[in-house]
Amino acid sequence: MVNDNKVRLQHNADAHEKRWRNNPYRERSKRLASETNIQKIFSDDAYNELTLTFDPTYKAVYCTQNHRERPNFTMNVLNEMLRMQHTMHACLKDDPGDQPRMQYWVHASSMRNVFNFGGDLVHFVDLLMDKDRDGMAEYAKAATDACYNNYRNFDLPITTIALCKGDTLGGGLEAALSCDVIIAERSAQMGLPEIIFGLFPGMGAYSFISRKAGPRIAMQMVQSGRVYSAAELHAAGLVDILAEDGEGDTALRDYFHKHDKRFLSRREVFRMPRVSNPVSYDEMLDIADRWVETAMTLNSMDLKKMRRLARAQLAKSERNRGGSQHAVAAQ
Repeated sequence: MVNDNKVRLQHNADAHEKRWRNNPYRERSKRLASETNIQKIFSDDAYNELTLTFDPTYKAVYCTQNHRERPNFTMNVLNEMLRMQHTMHACLKDDPGDQPRMQYWVHASSMRNVFNFGGDLVHFVDLLMDKDRDGMAEYAKAATDACYNNYRNFDLPITTIALCKGDTLGGGLEAALSCDVIIAERSAQMGLPEIIFGLFPGMGAYSFISRKAGPRIAMQMVQSGRVYSAAELHAAGLVDILAEDGEGDTALRDYFHKHDKRFLSRREVFRMPRVSNPVSYDEMLDIADRWVETAMTLNSMDLKKMRRLARAQLAKSERNRGGSQHAVAAQ
């Protein structure tokens, strides 16, 4: 049994390394791999939907979503996320485990009261109206890759943290769940509403929740479509740190300060579930494929519900943003 486990782990390690080598951002990643200044790695003009900053005190990279189109995982956001992940892997993969140049990756949002509403419903409606299976499959693959890379910590000796100071729904919750630690402010609303319009979360929600809180809670959240408070998910063991409203950043700094001297041991503790009960890439791809097939069966009533939810999300984002330039996107 021990030998079988070693073979499995080595197979997974080889597969992950192959995936990093075979990526569309390889040349850019290779060009930046010789850069030693972390801030310079991310300071070029390659990112529009993301802002990347480095805190040298705690060796933390902040990845902040700008939501320039919509507060969802649009294809532009996903492509920039994948590019960032491959760049980080190429530039930092040879760092010694006991002295990494980066210790933390923090996923955050620039929008007040919204972390991420999840899948790009506006884009989905357009694709499904055109019966564009390839377009849906392209989106599912990109979202699955981004989420899985994050779950694997980009195969780097780091800890990943989601800082949720607002609504964290659908794929937004899946992205947060793929992190080692979730810090959520009390007023954050969190859930998986896909069942409302005949779909289900297809990029890791069931896998991540079932590993962390058990299959019963995972199935309950997926089937109900209910939106939970951050306090409820904290009680269920899915939110790790519950912060008062406006105190999320303080809670993050407190976490850094409290665990800085024990970073190496805590990092290994977070790795244990990925060894004992891992989520595999094949598992995520299989579910994503089923998500695509189910999406292609949605009827006009389902798409109407999807449009309605997209309009509600955009209206809320505009109130938070204080502008109206995106309001026509779901018309």
